[in-house]
Amino acid sequence: MKNSYKTEIILKIAALIIAVILWLNISFSKNYEMIKEIPVIVDSLNDSLVFDKPLNKTIKLRLYGKGKDLFSNLFNDEFYYLFKIQEDALYKKQIHEFSVDNLKGFHQSSEIEASIIGAKSVEYYLTKKITKKIPVQSNVLIETEKSFILCDNIQLIPDKVSITGPDILVNKIKEINTDTLKLLEISKNIEIDVKLIIGEEYKGLHINPDYITIKAEVSEIHTIDFNQIPVELSFYKKYQPKEGEEIILENSYCNIILSGPDFYLDSLKEDDIEAFIQIKTPLSAENMLKINVRLKKLEEKIKVVHINPDSISVKLIKKN
Repeated sequence: MKNSYKTEIILKIAALIIAVILWLNISFSKNYEMIKEIPVIVDSLNDSLVFDKPLNKTIKLRLYGKGKDLFSNLFNDEFYYLFKIQEDALYKKQIHEFSVDNLKGFHQSSEIEASIIGAKSVEYYLTKKITKKIPVQSNVLIETEKSFILCDNIQLIPDKVSITGPDILVNKIKEINTDTLKLLEISKNIEIDVKLIIGEEYKGLHINPDYITIKAEVSEIHTIDFNQIPVELSFYKKYQPKEGEEIILENSYCNIILSGPDFYLDSLKEDDIEAFIQIKTPLSAENMLKINVRLKKLEEKIKVVHINPDSISVKLIKKN
């Protein structure tokens, strides 16, 4: 009983195998159409030369023939198209006609018909390949929270990148931009990688590196008081006191509050601060004039928050 059951199973398996073989034989005997994409390999291109525009890295073929012949090319990794270069193609326009005669590694059969899909030809010429350092332009906007400030200029690392490609394209590029990015309400130091962007007309150029690092130091804003800063007079030349005239300040000192990052405030001294009154119009007997403040250093990083008093009385006395 057991032997007859085993025999029945073996016969069924054998029948299935025979049926599959017959089906494959019939299928492989029929004609089919197959689309295959194969790589394009350029014949003997000098390392110092490059195409004026990117060449397609693959082409598509339409193959028609019996299944058994097509199957041998389906997984053929050695199948490629050989792009032959004209010897005088440097800066001279050439036309390459696509031909099945340039198919290499093709398991060809007399019953397979091959045709190239797409453009029948391509125009090209060769140029010299160059590498050039191009400055980077940042398109990153950084805005801090109200109580913070950027301590220094934004650092681009690196601030120049190498671009390699056809000389006619590379020499047109004056700068390369980062991707557009907005960093808002920042309250801590920044270190972020940003991709570099190049126009479609420069597609195919090699950028190294293709991103940069943007660094920015952020500091919290604090205030500092400077008291009893002397107020000086500053005259336009033609408004200098004349002989027999005396100018008297009602109060020759003021208090000043400055704001900025601690890093800069800590380095300030009283000698770095100048308080003055600008005399740039004729004086009358009694004048109320505004006090100006000038910093000898770090003026772009530190702001004057308050001056007390912000104006003082200036008297012009004429002696008899």
